[in-house]
Amino acid sequence: MDDFGTGYSSLSYLQRFAVDYLKIDRSFICRIETDDKSLEIVKTIINLAHQLDRRVIAEGVETASQLKRLRTLGCEYGQGYHFAQPLDEAAAGALIKSYRKW
Repeated sequence: MDDFGTGYSSLSYLQRFAVDYLKIDRSFICRIETDDKSLEIVKTIINLAHQLDRRVIAEGVETASQLKRLRTLGCEYGQGYHFAQPLDEAAAGALIKSYRKW
C-alpha cells in the first residue's frame, strides 16, 4: 500500500485488501531526524506492519543517517535519492544487477 498514513490509505484497507507491503510516505521520512512526532509515526507504522506480518518500504530516503535510523527501527526496504536518481529501465536493471549493498 503506497503512501501509507496519507490520503486515502486507511487502516480499514489493511483488512480489506491482500497487502504484503506498506510504503511509508516520504513526508514522514524526511522529518524523522528533526521531528519527534514524525519519528513516532514511522515507528508506529513499522510496528503495526510487523504485527500484521507485512514488510515496510520507506519512501524518500535521502541520507545515510535516515537509512541507518530506518534500519534500526526494522524497516526492510527503502527507496529514494540516497540510492539513485530516477532511472530508466536499462539503468535500473544495471543497478539491480550490480548487487550493491547499502
